[in-house]
Amino acid sequence: MYEYIRLDSNLTKAALQPETSLAFYQAILTEESKKHTQDTNSALDPTDLIIAVGAHLNQTPVGVAIAALNKSSTLAHIRTLFIAENHPQEEIGVTLMTKLIAELKREKTRVTTLVYVKEHPATPTLEKILTASGWKGPRPFMKRCFFDLESFDTPWLHYDTRYPKGFHEFFWRSLTTKDKAILQKRESNNEFPSAVSPFINEDSIEMTNSLGIKGNGKVVGWIICHRISPDTVRFSSFYIDPALRDRELTIKLLANSIQLVLKRPPFKWAQFEVPDILTDANWRQFVKKRLEGETVKVIHLMQAWHDM
Repeated sequence: MYEYIRLDSNLTKAALQPETSLAFYQAILTEESKKHTQDTNSALDPTDLIIAVGAHLNQTPVGVAIAALNKSSTLAHIRTLFIAENHPQEEIGVTLMTKLIAELKREKTRVTTLVYVKEHPATPTLEKILTASGWKGPRPFMKRCFFDLESFDTPWLHYDTRYPKGFHEFFWRSLTTKDKAILQKRESNNEFPSAVSPFINEDSIEMTNSLGIKGNGKVVGWIICHRISPDTVRFSSFYIDPALRDRELTIKLLANSIQLVLKRPPFKWAQFEVPDILTDANWRQFVKKRLEGETVKVIHLMQAWHDM
């Protein structure tokens, strides 16, 4: 018979069952086992409360579900759902998710979300687990497009365009403290979507090709990138103020950022993220029309949610 226990909040030891193998729970937090429940590669907030439920068979760990709860917003996100092979995936998965939701409710969580890869072979089973556990959705969350920087080439990379008078481009590493504070206030006032915030995973921004645009003394746009592996750069956040969006301005900023890493070691691969939620429709259309045809791979992230 399978037994289910809650692990302690920081996963430094297993609660209730001293014989629980912590090494098992740590080992499953690998890229391979996270592929069907991966998010946008966001780092954990150090203030997040980690809640985990483990499954045992004869005191041997066989599965785990882990969530990160932001106490200030009371929003939680499923970081990992893993069940070892040769065990009933749906049965264990439904019980793990049900018990994890119960633990989150005790912490006064309002909404829990989960993001997963549509194309992953485990997705049909995962979706059955979610349906049986009372989750809503799924809905499109994000598209990830992958490119080979050693062969990527397209006519718009070479357009001879200039910024309008009063506008200039700058490296993001040159962002002033004053401008940063203004942008943070704008974000708190919901003046631009949180999905394109330039401050997501701020400590790991790739400064080689992260750029901003200033117009008449104000930051009006940016393209923020992250190095996600030694040879791969992710174009994570792309934004231009709605009143200033036009084809030439958008293309110039993107082209200049790409040119800074194109055919330049150690960069070999690029990944573009296009959120489906809270992202400008013009940017989604641009990616579909101008970028998707150049990809080596496209994956689709889906989002499910559970109202508490």
